[in-house]
Amino acid sequence: MLGSAGLVAMISIGILFLMWCVPYVFAAVHPIRYRISLIEACIMQSVGLIGEAILLWNLPSGLDMTPASIQRFIIFDGVGLILLLTALFLTIHMKTGNRSSSV
Repeated sequence: MLGSAGLVAMISIGILFLMWCVPYVFAAVHPIRYRISLIEACIMQSVGLIGEAILLWNLPSGLDMTPASIQRFIIFDGVGLILLLTALFLTIHMKTGNRSSSV
């Protein structure tokens, strides 16, 4: 059972997750038009992945479930980063293709 402080902390983290998702929404809606959001999402995903890896490597011993939880986030963020970078690569290629065909 969470106390009041734990509940407030959990709700605050939920709000942060929603805030962080804003660039992802624009990048998903129109990745060519909102390329900057796609780039921001790639950077955010990279920061998360690197931060989680550093956190995992520096965990003190004796934490039973924590490493497995962090490893799941690393896998999730790693796959997400691969997908985001693929989308970025494809949109750069599409934009370059559109420019050369219209000239």
